[in-house]
Amino acid sequence: MKKFFKAGLSVICAMSLFAVPAAAANKTAYPSMTKLLVDGKTVEVGAYNINGYNYYKLRDAAMILKDTEKSFSVGYDKESKKILINTNENYTPAGEEFQALTSSDGVTAIESKALVSCDYQDVSGLSVYNIGGYNYFKLRDVAKMVNVGIGYDEETKIIMISPSSGYVSIQDTKFPLYDVGCFHMADSYCGIYFAANDETRSTIKDVEVIGVTISENNSKMEAFAYRPVSIEDIAKVAENLQVDAVSGIYVDYPFKLGSYIEIRVYAKLTDNAGNAENHCYILTGNVDNYWDMYPNN
Repeated sequence: MKKFFKAGLSVICAMSLFAVPAAAANKTAYPSMTKLLVDGKTVEVGAYNINGYNYYKLRDAAMILKDTEKSFSVGYDKESKKILINTNENYTPAGEEFQALTSSDGVTAIESKALVSCDYQDVSGLSVYNIGGYNYFKLRDVAKMVNVGIGYDEETKIIMISPSSGYVSIQDTKFPLYDVGCFHMADSYCGIYFAANDETRSTIKDVEVIGVTISENNSKMEAFAYRPVSIEDIAKVAENLQVDAVSGIYVDYPFKLGSYIEIRVYAKLTDNAGNAENHCYILTGNVDNYWDMYPNN
């Protein structure tokens, strides 16, 4: 019989409210040390950090989302001097995407007054800086503009983008904690489920995974592939899984006997009223001879 554990875990809500830029002023931009995951896969792209926020070239952001559900085109109208974004078109590379940063030191960032139109509507309140002749946009502003899911874990310095989900902003209400569990299903992958309790059963409508990272024996956290599955599929493997769960995923990872594993699951929770929040659940445990995992707390 398969063993499993569940854990009611602390929630990390690492979203930031948008702010309208103040009067034009120069800032110092530093190379960003954050890691970017798109659908759980690492994407290497140069970015800057300005006052704690990550800024990317607009064309780099478009390239990141190329051929996904949230793809968008980038153009420029010389007459109106506007940058044109169209979320109904795929991105056409210009050949200058994903260029390496020219310096590892701080550089001058000049506040830009770039005019932007998205789907034929003017967009205001964007935070944009000109660095070395290129406009760098706050990544959260771009995510909100094109309605793509984004999350951030302050502890691991990981940005997660989920092209299959919409943008989530801070809500005044906080969701009740979910029960989250993990159990081994084979030598090379495990199952993670999201279980509703009496309180959440009448509140939570949907759970959508944005990303999964795994650390083994306190090593550096890395992203690993996952795929959604129905809770019925997971229940077939976990013989005693007596939970009212709404969703589950498989995670592909070569588990090793005796390893201490920490799994972070980043998920978007939506309530019955349509409000949504990004959460991070942390699962910890040891792998024993039966490929079962136990919590360490």
